[in-house]
Amino acid sequence: MEKYNFRIRNLSAVRFQKQIIDHIDFDLREGEVHTVIGTTATDVSDFVDILEGGNSNISGNIIIGEKEYDAGDIGKWTKEIDHIRHENTLYDNLSIVHNLYLISRPFFLLNKKKYVKLCQKLLDHFDIHIDAETKVDMLTHEQKNIIELLRLYLCSKSTIVLHETLDYMDYAYYLKFQQIISKMQGEGKSFLYVTSKFEDIFKLSDRISFLSKGRISGTYLAEEVKKDPTKTMCLMSGWENFMVEENQHEEIHEMIDAIFKGTEILTSSYELRDVLVFIADNLAKHIQAKHCVIYIIDEMANNIIDTINNDDIAGKKYRLKSDFVERLAKSDTNKFFFANCTHEERKNYFEEENDTKSLMGVPIIHKAKVVGLIQVSYDKYYMYTEKDLMYIATMKNEIVLAIENSRLMGRSALLQESHHRIKNNLQIIISLLYMQKNNLRKSKEAEWSDAIDTTIYRIKSIAAVHDMLSNEKMKSSIVNLRKIITEIVKLYKTPRISLVLELDDAFMPYNKAASAALVINELINNCVKHAFGSSGEGIVRVVCRDGDEEIRMSVIDNGKGADEQKLHRKGGLGISIVESIVSGDFKGKIEYRVDHGTTVDIVFPKHIIYDGGGHGK
Repeated sequence: MEKYNFRIRNLSAVRFQKQIIDHIDFDLREGEVHTVIGTTATDVSDFVDILEGGNSNISGNIIIGEKEYDAGDIGKWTKEIDHIRHENTLYDNLSIVHNLYLISRPFFLLNKKKYVKLCQKLLDHFDIHIDAETKVDMLTHEQKNIIELLRLYLCSKSTIVLHETLDYMDYAYYLKFQQIISKMQGEGKSFLYVTSKFEDIFKLSDRISFLSKGRISGTYLAEEVKKDPTKTMCLMSGWENFMVEENQHEEIHEMIDAIFKGTEILTSSYELRDVLVFIADNLAKHIQAKHCVIYIIDEMANNIIDTINNDDIAGKKYRLKSDFVERLAKSDTNKFFFANCTHEERKNYFEEENDTKSLMGVPIIHKAKVVGLIQVSYDKYYMYTEKDLMYIATMKNEIVLAIENSRLMGRSALLQESHHRIKNNLQIIISLLYMQKNNLRKSKEAEWSDAIDTTIYRIKSIAAVHDMLSNEKMKSSIVNLRKIITEIVKLYKTPRISLVLELDDAFMPYNKAASAALVINELINNCVKHAFGSSGEGIVRVVCRDGDEEIRMSVIDNGKGADEQKLHRKGGLGISIVESIVSGDFKGKIEYRVDHGTTVDIVFPKHIIYDGGGHGK
């Protein structure tokens, strides 16, 4: 007879008068890992929110072991299950041994040595080479997940919910994680793993349930799902009633092949642009469109930060106007735009005149934010079919995965740790330089003191970029140049000099941001130090303009005017840094003008910034 640790019966939930969970039944057997994969991140977050007791407007029954609860009695049944969340809940300022034993052992402090030995023995048993008294804030994200799991290993609760826990986990840590879970399964504990990532579902699963639009569309053994990829993709898209006619088999087979090829690319080392070109090309092919354009949108500023076409040669001609794309992105995220275009309407939609007769715009949603837009164009009058919408919905999921994977450098906890450590290291360097500066002051070496000041500002400008990345709410790998300039200007605030900013939102990848920060710092530093002579009073304007093909930046002062010969003379460290970065890193242009002050104009070409072409405004 089957034993169950956790069961859900007729569970429903409403939020803001909208049904988010619709009469679902679910079983978690003793000793199994049952994965629930949501077709969207919203499905997943809604389900996890209920399991964590975050939604009180629910009905149905929850059965834990043999005890049955009304689902509305959240305070009772939620205490009987435990969680490992996407963000861990360990106490960072305490050691591993404190986290594992202090809270659940009232006499811990009297027997600390005993528990340190027990903890070290546990770590050694699972081949985890960490000292038991290491503070948690010194651990990587993967190590924290392992310690969180060991905490639950020591607890008595038999049902554990894992939420996106394997997200970007290193393979070596995944094996340790799997080893501990297997041990816990052998002791009768069960795991409910909730994820929206297709690549995660086979890692630990014994059974897999598909959650779409608040409903469970099917539950299957993991082996069954592996054998029938067509069924898998249909269930992931919520197509539980999707029937394949005999003459559609080849077409569906090609579509599934394309999706699995996309997944293969997603999990490889391909760049985001390569993945999206592949998706745009396949999407246009399978819904018989002339052109497909994918726009990537910054969630905070609502600006286009990248544009990908299935046909780069003719692609520019078929791009929508940027303000039209941004308007669609701001509209109701549950709807898409469709129009059969007249000649006059095309003028309102497109950057250039073209032969488009029918146009569709579909927003790409991630965590209730618009992260992009799919544009599909036809050179004939066309009416979309249900099958077209199904395919677009599936490709939207692929695009969201691609964008998420591309944010690994900005999003993964491993890199967050990296940013934290780099920032700390830079702070140490700054502190050492301040100490050295104080010693030099005693020796009355003013020129050395000035040089160290300049170096400190250079380091702080780089530190500002790392600080921005580590605190970025959206965990994006794209940095806004406007924010960088604003942070650097704060370093130079003085009552004598007015710093005036005229800045567009202009985006670049994190790997170019530190170089740009150095350039900006150097130009502002030169103005503040040299432009205004002994009076030291004046205005510095910093201008940043985002164009279709380039980012233009100017630093303008109304000072005494630089010596043009000195500006072009090689050897000055500041100017050498600027020219080296602009010409070397960005393949850009720099121009100096002296007229009632000094103006430095810089051009950063976008195709170099992104290591690719065709980036829209």
